Amino acid sequence: MTNLLIEQLVAQLTPQPVLRNRQLWWLAFSGLVLVALVVWLALGFRTDESAAFWWKPSIFAFAALAGIALLVDIARPGQRIKAQHALPLLLALGVFCWQIFAQIFSHNRQSGFAQLHSLRDVDALYCLSIITLGGAVILSALWRAWLQKTASDYPSCLGALSGFSAGCLAATAYALHCDRDAVLYIWVYYLTPVWLLTAMGAWLGKKYLDW
Repeated sequence: MTNLLIEQLVAQLTPQPVLRNRQLWWLAFSGLVLVALVVWLALGFRTDESAAFWWKPSIFAFAALAGIALLVDIARPGQRIKAQHALPLLLALGVFCWQIFAQIFSHNRQSGFAQLHSLRDVDALYCLSIITLGGAVILSALWRAWLQKTASDYPSCLGALSGFSAGCLAATAYALHCDRDAVLYIWVYYLTPVWLLTAMGAWLGKKYLDW
């Protein structure tokens, strides 16, 4: 009787595809390329020779790298975050802090007013909308193709990391176009959509990934 009951229960189970880490990395890379392509076709990449062409995208690229690595860490039950996978996030923070000090101490006393003036930029709407919408598209792709197959002990954290990573990937792509390099501008107009997507991911994770 027990064997018959077990066979009946097993017969009702639906096999699920194996969760492959490589698929997540390919999805993230494809999302970055897709948003970058849209930015290039619609707005073009910046053509000046400023060092910001490298350091600004690197902030968000390093952050996205850390976010995806941490996603892999906790996607399965019984797993924990590996501290070394947070190192790219520290690199991103280091680059940003370097620019804070560089922009404060390498300019004249009017630099503070210049930082505030950067917030009045009329193109900031492009920044907010492209990072938000691009990140939402990436998050949706990650969710449908990978996150729904996870079984994390930390669903809210998993969702938050997915939103954070998606936002950072979209910010990386948009930074290839944007020539507004003031750290206050980056803090407000780049990080606002990233935190919004992080909060959205956390809510989705709590609501749909809690098992």
